[in-house]
Amino acid sequence: MATEQLVALGGIDNTMPDALGAYQKGVQARQNEGINQIDQAQKTAELLGSGALYAMGGKLDGEVDPQKYNEVLDTFQNMGLDVGKYRGNPNYAKVLGNAAVTYFQRANIAHDVASQELAARQLQEDIRYHTAEMGIQKQNADTNTQYRTDQLAADKDTVDQVVQGIGNGTLPPDTQGLYRYGAKVKAGLAAMGFDLTKAQTEYQATKRHMATMNGPQFTKMRANIDTLSQSLDKVDELATKWDSNGWNPLNAKELESAARNDPGFGWTPEQVATATALKDQINNVTAELAGVYMGGNSPTDHAIDLAKSALSADWTKDQLKAMIKLAKENIRYRQNAMDQVGTQGIDSRYDPAPSAPAPAAGGGGWTVEEQK
Repeated sequence: MATEQLVALGGIDNTMPDALGAYQKGVQARQNEGINQIDQAQKTAELLGSGALYAMGGKLDGEVDPQKYNEVLDTFQNMGLDVGKYRGNPNYAKVLGNAAVTYFQRANIAHDVASQELAARQLQEDIRYHTAEMGIQKQNADTNTQYRTDQLAADKDTVDQVVQGIGNGTLPPDTQGLYRYGAKVKAGLAAMGFDLTKAQTEYQATKRHMATMNGPQFTKMRANIDTLSQSLDKVDELATKWDSNGWNPLNAKELESAARNDPGFGWTPEQVATATALKDQINNVTAELAGVYMGGNSPTDHAIDLAKSALSADWTKDQLKAMIKLAKENIRYRQNAMDQVGTQGIDSRYDPAPSAPAPAAGGGGWTVEEQK
């Protein structure tokens, strides 16, 4: 624009702003602000560093004295600083001390105001970062402590229950599968005067005894006894039926003749059927009785002959009834012996209570007269 044109604007304020001067003033103000920030950071670092060193006995790698640490916090609090987050954890002294040392190291190598400002900001960041980290560590430590406390309480409860169970016999006295609880369980049992070694001996003896009593041999023998008792009742029932019908007097020879339906004797179909059923039932009883005599093992020829002699002789009706009664008594004796026998050679607390003696009755029941 020409000079003439500037003059023509005489009535207008055409004063130009001093841009360079304003810029220089802004830079100076910023520098002053930065210097204030730097100065504040230096004072903060000196305060934190001196307090931390005091709490650590003058050494950055020293142990923190909790009492001195609290003195430092009290001083900071009196100066108007918020120290609540630092209470209760003396290790914060190391955080504050290391942050102060790191700041001075950075400030010493700063070549201009900007670098010093950066060091000041980093001081604040270091403190915030490490404070947060310490908070997380403390939280984790508290969580771990609570977990260990809960685990110890749970372990104690488990040990107490196992000790009580072994002591009262509801749990086996076996500590091999208890792993980390084993030693504590043994100590608990010893404290209550429980003889674990003796209990283990009794328990093992009872296990072997129970395994024998519930093994194939005794299981088969019990089945034979149960079946035999009912089979004898059936023999008695058929014999009573023959006698109550007024047929020929019942004896072994009559039974054989009727079962064969010998000609000339006039056997009726009912008599033949009854005789055949009674003969077959006596044969079944003979096999079952032989099994009982052998104690559940496979009957030998001798045992079979012995069983036959009990029911296959030349008997009359009354003799047959007497033999049935005697056979019932014999199997009852065997049943009671099995039910009441305990572990041999040792008085074991783990033996089951003996069963009540079997009543003098079979599957169908015995009469009062038979029990006399």
